[in-house]
Amino acid sequence: MNATDEALTAVIYARVSRDTTGRGKSVEQQIAECRTTCENEGWQIAEIVTDNSISASRYELRNRPGYESLTRILKPGMVLVVWEFSRAGRRTQEHLALQELCEERSVLFRAGSRNYDFRKSEDRFIGTLESAIAAKSSDETRERVLRAKRADAERGRPNGALGFGFMPTIDPVTHEKVWTLDPITAPLVKEAATAILAGASLNSIVKDWNQRGIKTFKGNDWRSITLRQLLLRPAIAGLRQHQGQTTAVKAVWPPIITEQQHRALVATFTDPSRKTQRGSEVKHLLSNVAVCGKCGKPVVRMSPNPKLQRESRYACPDRHVGRNQAEVDKHVVSELLRIMDDRLADEFLMDETGAADGMDSPSEHHLTKAAELQQQLDDATAEFIAGRLTAATLGRIEAALLPQIDQERRSAAERTSNPLLAKLAAGAAGAWKAADVTERRAMIRAAVVVTIQPVGKGGTHVFDPNGVTVERRR
Repeated sequence: MNATDEALTAVIYARVSRDTTGRGKSVEQQIAECRTTCENEGWQIAEIVTDNSISASRYELRNRPGYESLTRILKPGMVLVVWEFSRAGRRTQEHLALQELCEERSVLFRAGSRNYDFRKSEDRFIGTLESAIAAKSSDETRERVLRAKRADAERGRPNGALGFGFMPTIDPVTHEKVWTLDPITAPLVKEAATAILAGASLNSIVKDWNQRGIKTFKGNDWRSITLRQLLLRPAIAGLRQHQGQTTAVKAVWPPIITEQQHRALVATFTDPSRKTQRGSEVKHLLSNVAVCGKCGKPVVRMSPNPKLQRESRYACPDRHVGRNQAEVDKHVVSELLRIMDDRLADEFLMDETGAADGMDSPSEHHLTKAAELQQQLDDATAEFIAGRLTAATLGRIEAALLPQIDQERRSAAERTSNPLLAKLAAGAAGAWKAADVTERRAMIRAAVVVTIQPVGKGGTHVFDPNGVTVERRR
């Protein structure tokens, strides 16, 4: 078979990996050049096969449906045309299989400006050599990419775009791309993180954002899973990851939330007791919150039964307990507010170490220290206004005190075990009234343990508050 045979019909194969440099040839460009080759050689094009954004290296795990279809398409008297040798593949074993296929079916192979007839030993040798060069180039490319990623990780630079909450800018000194906080979206991320830690649901935030016309980084509407993925990203806390592990190197971009908030969000989303609501919002205060006093399983809400003259109630799935829903809700809320108002609120704001008798809680200690430092700054400002202090001196005092004040306030916030409990501790009745049902359920989970105890025969007809225990969570 010769390249000048007029009876030849051509099959064009074009493939492109993901090209972030813009220097590669697109599928369309490859096809255009292959068409020109076919026209110049007088070959009639029988079929065009493509694989877009799929690598042909030995590290690519996805199949190439276009390439695999060649075994069905290629027939004797055809020529397989590719833009360059590596477009057919970078795997030596794969190329040898294609070479054998072309040899067995008397199919000519055209790559660039050269024809290969794999029935000839010289062409087989050159083809195998070209395949090895393509495989070597693929390995070198992968090594360069991995080295670049390691270098970025060691420098604390991001691995690609940081996404929602950040914006790229150009450093005027180094002329490198740097990431800064987006003044519009970064506050939204912080707002959402704070709300989740305060007991809000993903659904409620997503609904609010979509109603306000807030779009994702790619311009789409928000979904609960998308928001969850965003809030779990270490990057929003200024943490750099490499190969799935957080590095010890400080990231070069500013954080939106603190590391402590990031850890709290991870704990919140991975808590097995957290129920992900699908579809409608949760409506019942104690369903899957209160537990059965006999088996320990969470109780569920049972609908009213007019035939039995029974109103809605909470019941154990195994029917060990059952109690009127409205009466249980009323009793639990009353007990929760009593516990929070019973001079015990400060205990909910302490860290795990607690505070010694007669001492401030850790959060109070940091807030007191911040107030003392602020007073020093206020005194210095008054001295400046009175003319007894220069502007330069006041500037030095501000530069020294403001970071300390900020640190003390952050430390106080980090010592607060739960933002919702902080709200309750500051004013239980008001916080409860302002909260929605999702937040109220979170408050109950964080503050108390509700247990519905079994009662004797006939004991379910008249509500006995002693049959529902509400104990402060230790």
